[in-house]
Amino acid sequence: MKGSRWGVFFAVLALAFGQSACTTMSLVEAGRDGGVPAGIEPGDRISVVDVRGELVELDVTAVGADFIVGGVGDGESLRIPAAEIRELRKQRAAPGKTAALSAAVALGVFIQALSNGAVGAW
Repeated sequence: MKGSRWGVFFAVLALAFGQSACTTMSLVEAGRDGGVPAGIEPGDRISVVDVRGELVELDVTAVGADFIVGGVGDGESLRIPAAEIRELRKQRAAPGKTAALSAAVALGVFIQALSNGAVGAW
């Protein structure tokens, strides 16, 4: 029984750490008239490549008609004018990745249970 407890423990651990694998960064189309792209709002996690080619990832805290403000870590805040954004990607849920991760963990737990004799004969 101890072996199956470890199997469940590692399954839960894998799901907890694997949640970051259940997202994807999707390209967002440029905003109209040099403004902020539609669909960007406070709370979003975005990745921005500016006109100088620099990449920055931030958690959006405010959005104006022509700028985005977000936290870049350690309490720092950065304001990016929309005119300086070359490429913008937004983190989105990836249901396919979530389903695959869940199925893999469930299969692993089932195989662990079989190997410990915890599951009766079919």
